[in-house]
Amino acid sequence: LTYSLLPHTGSLTESDVMEEAAMLNIKPAAFEGFAAKEAPLLPVSLHSDGLKLEMMKRAEKDGSIIFRIVETYGARSKGKMHILLSGATICETDMLEWNDKADIKAEENMIHLEFSPFEIRTYRMRI
Repeated sequence: LTYSLLPHTGSLTESDVMEEAAMLNIKPAAFEGFAAKEAPLLPVSLHSDGLKLEMMKRAEKDGSIIFRIVETYGARSKGKMHILLSGATICETDMLEWNDKADIKAEENMIHLEFSPFEIRTYRMRI
């Protein structure tokens, strides 16, 4: 169990306390014999203060990519998701990845997002 104090200015949502707390709880991982030459390219990038890309994995039943975005500030949050893979389609799906909604139309490889407080959404990307 770890405790930490992080002085900050402004409110909790205006500070970087949530990001620092998440980093504090992640143990460093080291893999002998492997060295990263450059940062891995993710299939999407998220531009928002209150939204976080929390999970990304291969789908259980096909080769698509599943990822979850979470609203972390407890307030309505807006953001943009930039699709970095050309030709990819994205749809929202349920948490079990069984029921897909219609494909989301991207404008210039950008999808506009609006989340309610603490909302979690699951998306499927097909390449």
